[in-house]
Amino acid sequence: MKFKKYIKIIVLLIALAVVFVIRAHSFSTNIQFDSDFGRDSLFAMRILEGNLTLLGPAASVGGFYLGPLYFYFVAVVYLIFGFQPQALTIIFLLMGAVTVGLGAWLQQKYSSGTAAIIFLLLAATSVPLVTASQSVTHQPMLPLVTLIFLAIYMLGLRKNSLPFDIIIGAVFGLFLHIHFSAFLIFIPLIPLFFWQAKGDIRRKFLHICMFGVGMFLMASPLLLFDLRHDFITTRSLLGYVQQAISGSSIAEARPHLTGGEKTQMMQALLAPQFALVSIGLVASLAMIAWKKQFRKITPYVQTLLVLSLGSGALVYLYQGYLFSYYLLVPLTIWLLLLASLLAEIRPRFLGILLALIISVQSFSQVTYGNKFRTVANLSQILAPIEQDIKKTKPKSFALFKDSSDQMTGLGYEYRFLLARDGYVPHSEYAYEGAGVLYYIREEGFADPLISTHWETTQFGATHAELLAEPEVHGHKRAIFRLTK
Repeated sequence: MKFKKYIKIIVLLIALAVVFVIRAHSFSTNIQFDSDFGRDSLFAMRILEGNLTLLGPAASVGGFYLGPLYFYFVAVVYLIFGFQPQALTIIFLLMGAVTVGLGAWLQQKYSSGTAAIIFLLLAATSVPLVTASQSVTHQPMLPLVTLIFLAIYMLGLRKNSLPFDIIIGAVFGLFLHIHFSAFLIFIPLIPLFFWQAKGDIRRKFLHICMFGVGMFLMASPLLLFDLRHDFITTRSLLGYVQQAISGSSIAEARPHLTGGEKTQMMQALLAPQFALVSIGLVASLAMIAWKKQFRKITPYVQTLLVLSLGSGALVYLYQGYLFSYYLLVPLTIWLLLLASLLAEIRPRFLGILLALIISVQSFSQVTYGNKFRTVANLSQILAPIEQDIKKTKPKSFALFKDSSDQMTGLGYEYRFLLARDGYVPHSEYAYEGAGVLYYIREEGFADPLISTHWETTQFGATHAELLAEPEVHGHKRAIFRLTK
């Protein structure tokens, strides 16, 4: 028996190594050091410099702030490994592999060994999960925290302990420090928890209250900040919720997706071969009906079913714009449910074979590109700027990035790399106080002196000097030195 156990462990480790390789392939040229990555790194650098904070940066929509734990985590990584973005990249790639392993363990423990194998196959090459692992921001953490929460939640149902409910709430509260999209499962989770919690009505309410206490503890940094600043974050969050329900100003920023477009998005996320998935689901549900197991659904499958259906319904009700990575949390649960259902097909090898076909075809759609925004490429662009700073020694300087990909002109990725090299830019929120503005024109022929971007108009340049035009990633990138 011990020998078989060791064999299983070895096979799982080999499988997870393959999962890691799928995500890490060509990571030096495939994973971008983009503006979000630079922003997170800059926040972490400032924390290590002693600028402690009770909140992270503002969310991309709504104007409310995220919690600070994620940025303290990034700071710890940089404290250990130095300001090397590649270290953080490898850690998030490892998180992607751990996510698949933890999901397989959950399936083994609460569903079946077949369900574990099927989930491993589906998640190993799932394009959204692979892409998330290669995104060094909050994205790689969303699937992992989802599975950690499910593991703690299932353990809590078995313990039926009010103090342990605080831990459940605290683990869910981690999402407050990562991304607001977890609300897609939070809303169906509360009635589900009330239903699954053991005891009379009073006891069930106590369970929910203890869960709320745990979330309150995780939200305490934000609440402390709000108490000192007229509840600015709370008011922004409530305003965002109201806008999402009504479909007002949020939908104006980007067109609201139609029901058909949302359906296509979810189909593409769940599996590129949705027809195969549908066939498998019909076969598994027919098998369950034949075995008359609808009344014997386990609490684990109940949880997956309610959270999957509830989050799917909320996606259709959501009135704001929708990026695909907003669905990483429900996607993780959808994959668990799909694997559990496919495991009901008999003979069992048919479900595994179907998952293998889907996995291979999904892998064929995983892409590894030679990206522009790598640390090596950006360093080539910064070299002339650093040389000019050494030569002219400006009292202060700012930086602007002109990019057609609509990424922020603040250029956080450039700012972090400059600060890492000892060239600390002027505040990104007060361009008028800088003596020099370095203007990076990544493509095109725009005249920096007639730029209407907020950063350049605030600086108010009257003279522009072309410093260099290095050819990086097959294109010339013009670098200007602007003065007043």
